[in-house]
Amino acid sequence: MAELPESREWDLTGLDVTFLHFDYRFTVDMWSADRSLSIIFGSEFILGVPGCADGVFDPEQNEMLGPLLLVLHRPVSRFKASSDGRCVLRFADGTEIRGEPDPQYEAWEAQGTGGLESIALLCGPGGGCPWGPG
Repeated sequence: MAELPESREWDLTGLDVTFLHFDYRFTVDMWSADRSLSIIFGSEFILGVPGCADGVFDPEQNEMLGPLLLVLHRPVSRFKASSDGRCVLRFADGTEIRGEPDPQYEAWEAQGTGGLESIALLCGPGGGCPWGPG
């Protein structure tokens, strides 16, 4: 993990997206025998694909989430969380899923296990530091 006052960043090399869950939230899971990461988006988030316009998605509008299937079984490279409440899941091909703070709701949360157990983050309403006072 790279730790700076304004951000935390984890190397996810060797992990692929293994599971997508669609309900009133959108969950992305990455898993291997020695580590895992789950990221849950509870409010609007952005899908950025190189060479395409960014797409904004609301996890409550399941019928609009079809384009997110393109990340299933794709290799990931990094996860970064910022002290202002933003996060970025970056894929090996440059695709990104970006979460930003929501003024009223918990925008996203991330939980890791094994070699990623230092990831226990929550972006509360209005944003702010997802790893708490430090």
